[in-house]
Amino acid sequence: VGTAIPTPEGKPAGTLFTQAGGRGIAYLRHDRTCPGMTAGEARVDPL
Repeated sequence: VGTAIPTPEGKPAGTLFTQAGGRGIAYLRHDRTCPGMTAGEARVDPL
């Protein structure tokens, strides 16, 4: 369940579970966060 969040190199970085109003809830590996990540059509910007 959820949408995969890969790194630009294709490594798994987490899963986006839900989103509304420009915000979302995801499980994200902080050691793999980097600019340019997406989950489907959604852009992923860790806060």
